[in-house]
Amino acid sequence: MPYGKVLVVDDMKSNLDVATLLLNPYQLNIDTAESGVEAVDLIKSGRAYDIIFMDHMMPGMDGIETANNIRGFGYKDPIIALTANAAAEQREIFLANGFDDFISKPINIRQLDDILNRFIRDRERGQNEEIDMPVSAENSGDAGSPAFEIPGLNTEAGLALYGGDLDIYLSVLRSYAPNAADVTERLRNVSRETLSDYAINVHGLKGISAGVAADELKEAAYDLEMKAKSGDLEGVLAGNEALLKKAEEVVSAVRDRLLLLDRENPKPLLPCPDPKLLARMKESCKAFDMNEIDDIMDELESADYEEDGDLVTWLRERVDDLDFAALGSRLSELLEQ
Repeated sequence: MPYGKVLVVDDMKSNLDVATLLLNPYQLNIDTAESGVEAVDLIKSGRAYDIIFMDHMMPGMDGIETANNIRGFGYKDPIIALTANAAAEQREIFLANGFDDFISKPINIRQLDDILNRFIRDRERGQNEEIDMPVSAENSGDAGSPAFEIPGLNTEAGLALYGGDLDIYLSVLRSYAPNAADVTERLRNVSRETLSDYAINVHGLKGISAGVAADELKEAAYDLEMKAKSGDLEGVLAGNEALLKKAEEVVSAVRDRLLLLDRENPKPLLPCPDPKLLARMKESCKAFDMNEIDDIMDELESADYEEDGDLVTWLRERVDDLDFAALGSRLSELLEQ
């Protein structure tokens, strides 16, 4: 659906990465926002989308408040809630607050496919066929084998979340490790004053852990989320250290397995990043063309380098932060040398 435009709004970077990975096979034009305020600003600036996918629970301006704000500008196009609370009564709340439908989290790929076909499919051509998520026949069974076991994860269930595509699951794991480590740090030093923020952050850990099938960690995070929402500070304090320890163990296990996988499948070693790719990225940054930037990063990250390998790491960090100004400035300096 290369004619389709979507916006994904979520405060958890890992969730944005997962959504983008699942949407990429449709060749959509994808924008992302990490807060309700950022999403509102995009719509106020005149951006229009076939679908806005909106996380329900975000700090500051939550999904319902964001959707209501956007509707207040006269925005008529579909807004779809992304929620872990997919109960029947929750759907009525979403429909009454500016949403057109919802998708459960972790994102159900058949629900996603149905939403995309209903709201973006090229109606002028009158086509009714669904677009299936690609499944890698070569890799689809590998994550269930003993060689791919990761302590703390049900890798077979994790693979199933992504239609059996091992490449997608591995990409999700690569995003999960640093993001889970980051949110875990935000769960330390909880107090009465920070309990509401704790509830949002532990909810985020629960969500991204569900997305990789870290089931025990997900359940532990859910338990503390409920305690935090009910104001049970003592209960949170009693269980938080165990949660942090479990999260650290899972993140370490994921990182170790990915490192081993990279050693087993080394990338080609090149002298330095291709200047032609860097020049393309500079132009793509000027045009805010995220699809092209993602393609270029995939090419750059497919190799290791004798020199300037740290540049690729720096580029990835700036791309993830959507820091186009810093990207353009540094690439201009490099290309002028």
